[in-house]
Amino acid sequence: NDNSLTDGEGTLIVTDGSTFCGSGQTYFSVPIIPSNPVVVGSELVCENTYEVYSYECIPGVEYNWSVIGGTIVGGFNTSEIKVSWGSQGNGQVALNLFSSTIECGIAQAIINVEILPPININGVNLACEDQSYTFFEDQFSNTIQWSVDNGNILNLLNPIDNISNQIEVIFNQDSGPASINATATQEGVFCQEMSTFNLNIVERPQAILTISGDSVICPGETYIYSL
Repeated sequence: NDNSLTDGEGTLIVTDGSTFCGSGQTYFSVPIIPSNPVVVGSELVCENTYEVYSYECIPGVEYNWSVIGGTIVGGFNTSEIKVSWGSQGNGQVALNLFSSTIECGIAQAIINVEILPPININGVNLACEDQSYTFFEDQFSNTIQWSVDNGNILNLLNPIDNISNQIEVIFNQDSGPASINATATQEGVFCQEMSTFNLNIVERPQAILTISGDSVICPGETYIYSL
């Protein structure tokens, strides 16, 4: 009994000191199951996404995983699993470690998981220069702080304490790439701190003031017009 053994795999040395032919040693690999295993994986996840959970691989140890709020889609009975999380709510990942070669009971690890929606920004992905558009996040949580690249916020729509789930934006700086940035102001509402919505701004054609050419024409004749 060696109390200095660490979690994982150890070696048991058996020595026969009673033989007249000299002493001999035999080595046995022994799985060492920790009393408090810790699973590696995310405790905050986005709904309808995949996450990986794992524990170190110990030869001779059986892995029994169970999941609440999601589905194991890969790695059954191995040291690493892939989980497909469902809709918003509370989830849990549990691991039971067991070895049939030793009798030290079953070690269990549990991770409680919070399943939250992502920040989902809605709006047009192609906009005209010098025009205004509305963008919003579909949880209507009023917990979003907005910023805009290559544009300006005209209005916060239905704000509460200067925070709103909708904004009106005008793209009056330049044509080309632009982005709408949404940052969560409260924990426990979204599964991410920030989200970015990318779009393109199309240059507005210049207005045509005059067209030169004949205003009275004859059928079947060809005429030339210029700007």
